[in-house]
Amino acid sequence: MLDCKSATLLVTKKLDGKLTFWERIRLKMHLWNCKFCYNFNIQSEKIDAVLKITPDDLTHKCQHRHHLDERKKQEIIKKLTENQPDK
Repeated sequence: MLDCKSATLLVTKKLDGKLTFWERIRLKMHLWNCKFCYNFNIQSEKIDAVLKITPDDLTHKCQHRHHLDERKKQEIIKKLTENQPDK
């Protein structure tokens, strides 16, 4: 059985898409039995998804409804652009 420290390392490695078949199996088995690592995995996936959002993703015009109101979108865009290094 995988210990929690090793499981968290595999969760972060998984976000980069670099797990072997056996690592995926061992991680899934651990996540089935450990609610703490399971929660860490879910939270890590959500954080990773948010960090991959670009300002263009928030301003594009599409048919589906966004869950953020326009003011919140603009706040996020402002924060993202403030932290970008000068080109």
